[in-house]
Amino acid sequence: MGFPWGPGWQAYFRGRHVLITGASEGVGLELAKALVPAGARVTLLSRSEPKLRAAEAAALSAASAAAAGDRSAGPAGGGGAGGRRVTCVVAADVTDEAAVAAAVAEAAAALGEVQILLCCAGAAECGYFHTSDTAAHRRMMDLNYMGVVHALRAALPAMVAAREGHVVAVASTLSLMGAIGYSAYAPSKFAVRGLMETLRNELQGTNVRVSICYPPDMDTPGYAREGLTK
Repeated sequence: MGFPWGPGWQAYFRGRHVLITGASEGVGLELAKALVPAGARVTLLSRSEPKLRAAEAAALSAASAAAAGDRSAGPAGGGGAGGRRVTCVVAADVTDEAAVAAAVAEAAAALGEVQILLCCAGAAECGYFHTSDTAAHRRMMDLNYMGVVHALRAALPAMVAAREGHVVAVASTLSLMGAIGYSAYAPSKFAVRGLMETLRNELQGTNVRVSICYPPDMDTPGYAREGLTK
């Protein structure tokens, strides 16, 4: 289930259509800013179109800066050879299955079928189980787990049909262990781990790769919001 970071990682993404959920900030934004300069065609998906437009501009700016320093780095200014389109912005809430399906279809029409899916959308709400309400648990499952399910359902069939693709879920160290105050969040991330481990087995022989990431705490806007619930 390894992910292809390391020397020469850019070649893995070059020319491929990568769709990133949660792309307007945090991990998703940083991935977009790395992958557009690497030569990938990148779709940025999240709820806020204004934030997505700003994220797209940041990714294209990173590509221009990289190209200025190294002409082999990839497309600059939003276009490759012949001015081809390299980014697409689609606003959708990952908790809405129909909206995600429509967004993935729009992205495929703009940049070709999605070949790599990076599921980065998510959030954490903290609180003790005995003092929190059931709605918090439902929100965490809807966003952190069902958001991944919806993105996979929209993008995975084309990968299986093409016998090529890679799906990646950004989970958490709390996919592996529980922690005080995370009774709503941790189970949603455990569910992501269970799903991806199951898919890794189900997709054997399809040439579709399955990866899951377990990042620690990171300095992102989402982590700052999480702190407000502690």
